[in-house]
Amino acid sequence: MKSNVILGEVIYRMDLEETAKQLTSQITTESIKGTNFIKVSVAADSPQKAKSLAENIVEVFLEQNEAEYQEKVKLLENRLKIIEEQIAEFEKNIQEIEKSKKKIATAEELTEGERQFQTSLLLSSLVAERELYNSLINQANRLKTSLKNCEDFKIINYAQLPAAPIKPNKKLNILIAGVLGLFVGVFVAFFLEFWQKGK
Repeated sequence: MKSNVILGEVIYRMDLEETAKQLTSQITTESIKGTNFIKVSVAADSPQKAKSLAENIVEVFLEQNEAEYQEKVKLLENRLKIIEEQIAEFEKNIQEIEKSKKKIATAEELTEGERQFQTSLLLSSLVAERELYNSLINQANRLKTSLKNCEDFKIINYAQLPAAPIKPNKKLNILIAGVLGLFVGVFVAFFLEFWQKGK
């Protein structure tokens, strides 16, 4: 959100005098813990300008990233579709192996040794197929979770005009001035006392 590309577009839209570097120092972005949300705060010389800046920054960011985001979602969906087709193929293979096992078990023309040999071949093939099948199921589940977490870019809360300016904090400044005045007064009193005793 603080990139020159986004801020350049914001400057152009709002017809601002500031440079992208100057705007960067006025913008604060923060990832909200445990979510995919980003909080954008803007400090400016007027509340209306701060609100307008925040709205424009978010708007430009959404416009510039929406196409790329949709492309990534499409790639995930295509990958999931391919994996689901492979899963269906493996399910078919596993069912065929199970049918072949039953045929071998009931085949009267085979000797016991031939039956065991062919069954062991089918079992090893079945184990390999099941491992690949389970791996594909896990991949599909991860992709589904990723797709579920992929929500469209949207604004949760719109910029609001602040009730009071954040700078200067008059109460804090008065408090600091009072404490400093007290310390300076005490220091001057001790200094004068020390100076008069020295004479």
